[in-house]
Amino acid sequence: MRTYVYKGVSYKNLFEIRQLLPNISLPREPTDEQIAELGITIKYVDPPESTPEELAAIEEAERQQQLNAEAQEFLLGIMEGMKNEQ
Repeated sequence: MRTYVYKGVSYKNLFEIRQLLPNISLPREPTDEQIAELGITIKYVDPPESTPEELAAIEEAERQQQLNAEAQEFLLGIMEGMKNEQ
């Protein structure tokens, strides 16, 4: 994960950097060299590990998403059957 450091302050993304430098036009995906020319340092940091609670929440969200997809498929099958009966 990238962190941008400008004048000793860390920023999470390029949007924040663009807000700091409104008179500077950055390409949509600037190179590391283009960023460095502005006096910005890029630090690469490992994202924090997920807690057991976060992992459980992710698993539950994935399970709910799968159940929703199955229910939608079931309902579409019923609707298709009703359509064919007419």
